[in-house]
Amino acid sequence: MRKAAEVEATLKKSPMFFWISPSPVGRLLLVGNFEGLQILQFQDGAHPLDIQPTWTKSQEPFLGVLKQLREYFAGSRTRFQITLNLQGTPFQR
Repeated sequence: MRKAAEVEATLKKSPMFFWISPSPVGRLLLVGNFEGLQILQFQDGAHPLDIQPTWTKSQEPFLGVLKQLREYFAGSRTRFQITLNLQGTPFQR
């Protein structure tokens, strides 16, 4: 098991990216890196997530996720194959 300090150190080493995508259910915020998706958040609700100054705006790490989301909203996908990069303590994951 990794300790919280180890997880935090890993996050500092890995550049984080974000992208905001329109969808039929509102704007979706995707956050992660090339290791996987860490956050998928509805941005039009009561508690949108603040974009962090250390995050870089880029669609590239999320191309596969965005394709699957488009297919889902078009009705041609019912299952997702997305690599997740879960962070936090074992309890949080």
